[in-house]
Amino acid sequence: MEIPLSQLGNLLGPISEGDVVLVETEGEVTADFLLRTVEENRGKAQLLFVVPKGAPEVRNPLKSQKDVQLLILGKDIDTDRLYELLRTIRNLSEGALIVTIRLDSLFLKRDEKSVYLFLEDLASLVQEKNLILLMTIDKRNVSSRQMAMFENLSTHVVDTMERITDSRVVHLLRVKKSPKGSTGFYTMNVKDGKIILQKPGP
Repeated sequence: MEIPLSQLGNLLGPISEGDVVLVETEGEVTADFLLRTVEENRGKAQLLFVVPKGAPEVRNPLKSQKDVQLLILGKDIDTDRLYELLRTIRNLSEGALIVTIRLDSLFLKRDEKSVYLFLEDLASLVQEKNLILLMTIDKRNVSSRQMAMFENLSTHVVDTMERITDSRVVHLLRVKKSPKGSTGFYTMNVKDGKIILQKPGP
């Protein structure tokens, strides 16, 4: 998978087929990152986006993308019948990229054990089919126990957050888990259409 952020790629290390990348978010901080991931990978791999009904900031820009398969949880896929989603994923070509947005929304409909069993099946299927899974969860909507469920099944974990400094919003990012280890927080800015990471000064 090509990451639209070469600095993050260097921090995470290589992402290979069978890997699961978790991005922990606060609100909409990762919308640009996810849409840029589509641009970077267009034409290189089959792309499947899975989003909940309440994610218009990502869903609406994707509607016009002809080469991206878009599934909406609660509309195209019944959240009580997640095996339908697993069946769709099983039919993807090897090396396909799956991007799942806000999987924390599953806790609104299903109990914790059912969600974990689904995530286990999803991670196993990703490895079996040599796919790559990029998933996001909103930290505000899950407990530390539920967060650990996602992290345990991921090969890479990226943590993002928003902070208000001098009356402006600052986006922060760190690598929480990867084969190369963890990092401290970096500031994340968009400049000339590119996402740039900068390590805060002392």
